[in-house]
Amino acid sequence: MTSQIEKEFLKNRIRTINKDFFSPLKSIQSDFQSTYDDIKNKLKSFLESKKNTLSKDYPDIWNLLSEKQQKLNEILEDEQTVSEKLSQAIETTTTDYKNIYVVDKLLQICSELKITPALDNAKVDFIQKQYDALWQVYDAEKDNTKRREISFPGCGDKRDIAIGIEKVVYSFNGKTQPILKSTISRIDKDKGFGFISAQPEYLYFHSTFLEDFKILNNLEVDSSVEYVVGKNELGEDIARLVRVVSPSQN
Repeated sequence: MTSQIEKEFLKNRIRTINKDFFSPLKSIQSDFQSTYDDIKNKLKSFLESKKNTLSKDYPDIWNLLSEKQQKLNEILEDEQTVSEKLSQAIETTTTDYKNIYVVDKLLQICSELKITPALDNAKVDFIQKQYDALWQVYDAEKDNTKRREISFPGCGDKRDIAIGIEKVVYSFNGKTQPILKSTISRIDKDKGFGFISAQPEYLYFHSTFLEDFKILNNLEVDSSVEYVVGKNELGEDIARLVRVVSPSQN
């Protein structure tokens, strides 16, 4: 699996969890209530609007429909009981999965993925030249329709990643962010995540955001690290590009 697929999974997973799991749960209760009301009120509204005609000209049908409405009301009279049971069931599910953002089997699998050995300098140089040649053609084309035709994997990822600690900014898609320094306040190596001491609150990070997964083994509480602040799908601040500056002295 390429790192791009992994990044797309991590980028979209929280949005997918919210859209396909939590959002439907939140709407079930109100949808249930409105459905019950619609069932009762539509027949009631029909009878009220047609009462004069039906009761005077078609009394037998009027009586039959009135009996149906009474039976329907009796069937639906347990609305409150069903609603409470539904609410309790949703609450239980929401509570059971409240940590699904970080406690997730697929996320755990991602944290255990291994990086293949790095390419040698000759291969890197060859790929870089190929990329640069493709980019020059792509960048020179101003017609958007033709640009789409000559686009290639990675053409949207042209960026300057701060690899040396001497760099003071991190650039991505034309936006620069300062590289910050702090210490690890908590870490769970088995699950591949931790928190960085920051203000006004601790920042979460995951092993998939490390410059190298192997760095996780060198992280300890109080380790000095460099990082940039990014956003998750909820718009919350998280730490990205975590690097060890110096290990813990403990």
